[in-house]
Amino acid sequence: MEYFHVDVFSNEILSGNGLTVVFCNEELEDNLMLKITQEFKQFETIFVRRIDDSIFSARIFTVDEELDFAGHPILGAAATIHSHIFRNEEDIAITFQLNQKTIIVNSKKIEEYYEVQMNQGKAEFLCEVSKEKRNKYVHALNLSEENLSEEFPMEVVSTGLPYLL
Repeated sequence: MEYFHVDVFSNEILSGNGLTVVFCNEELEDNLMLKITQEFKQFETIFVRRIDDSIFSARIFTVDEELDFAGHPILGAAATIHSHIFRNEEDIAITFQLNQKTIIVNSKKIEEYYEVQMNQGKAEFLCEVSKEKRNKYVHALNLSEENLSEEFPMEVVSTGLPYLL
């Protein structure tokens, strides 16, 4: 097992979103991955295992649980794979096999950093927020009804991780 602490969404050291990328030679138990993540104390840790030349299995953990998807760990893992495994390549495509879906990520080396892009798929509109819950959110966020758009209702939307929009 080998690991790297990386900065995502930045081309400067010690800035951006911190992430731990762990390279595994074999499958690890869920509980062990959770404990490793808790030990690193990073918001997220991604465990990657090479399956084929540019195909990797990926498991993402927070200090509390496993996530089926999260964007910043995928981007950080792709840049780390590019810099450590495909260091002589200018452009690469990496396939990540996640719990619920497979994602292809493109990475390009630009000077001393990597620009990584992915298409995480079509957004799923899971549900509109009920008027009762909407009022609770409005109050909790110190907003008023006038701050809300009639054209765009409060909804839970997901491309792998649900968010309130």
